Amino acid sequence: MAAPSARDFLVRAERVLGPERPGILQSLRANGNLLARVSDDLRADREIVTAAVEQCGTAVAYADIALRKDRELALTAVRQTGYALEVLHPLLREDEELVLAAVAENGNAMQFAAHELCEDKPQP
Repeated sequence: MAAPSARDFLVRAERVLGPERPGILQSLRANGNLLARVSDDLRADREIVTAAVEQCGTAVAYADIALRKDRELALTAVRQTGYALEVLHPLLREDEELVLAAVAENGNAMQFAAHELCEDKPQP
């Protein structure tokens, strides 16, 4: 018999733990990319998604669309890794503060900023 996958484990853990989910949170704090393996309900849960994003900023890509549009969560993601800017909702890539935070963490993140922010602006 094959060993259970990480997704199988997390799905079973969700059923057993219900609202008491320290095991899921602990797993996500150790490996944020496990957010890809949880149910859609948990991907829409701010506490769950935040735990994952604090460990791995790019895990925001697996969050529910409503949370991928959330500026506070986006700021957490880009502060963890500038590369999270790539997977944020396009409107957030126009946010100068978010882009600056991403670039401060990793200068290469500028390539994911909205084109308008990358253009030279005339000096007054």
